[in-house]
Amino acid sequence: MTLRKASDFIEQLRELRLSVGQPSMRHLQRLGGQTRAANGDAVDALPRSTVSTVLRGNKLPRSEFVSAFVTACLVYGGEPPEKVAEETERWLARWRVLYAAEAKEGPEGETAQGDPVAETPKAGSVPPVPVVPPPHCENLAIPVRGGVEQHHQTEEPEESAEGLVLA
Repeated sequence: MTLRKASDFIEQLRELRLSVGQPSMRHLQRLGGQTRAANGDAVDALPRSTVSTVLRGNKLPRSEFVSAFVTACLVYGGEPPEKVAEETERWLARWRVLYAAEAKEGPEGETAQGDPVAETPKAGSVPPVPVVPPPHCENLAIPVRGGVEQHHQTEEPEESAEGLVLA
């Protein structure tokens, strides 16, 4: 089945939970383990309130949620580790397709909690970073903010007997 919108994806997450025996939110929270918050604190990967909000919503959740949720459901269902890893990757592949489609359609999406789901920067949103070329590159034009910087080599590279440049 081809998913065309986030609400279809959420419906399939609900169906996954039902198919493995409908683990409680508390059980999913335990099975989801912990992750690190931006400030470095250890936090639950699947807080009960987040699971409930996502499953009642119609917005695409973050990929980290999808990974933790699918893994927790499959572990609860007694799947072997190899199958859990394989199925989780399949879910994430479908998530990436939907995420890309939503990014093309319009403004940045939001999770069920209203947090931005942007996981990759949009073109042009990251300023160019000056690059230091390898020492054997002569007169290399380097893109930098506000123009182009010329790099001039200060040493002559060694040459091998065959005329190849050795760096």
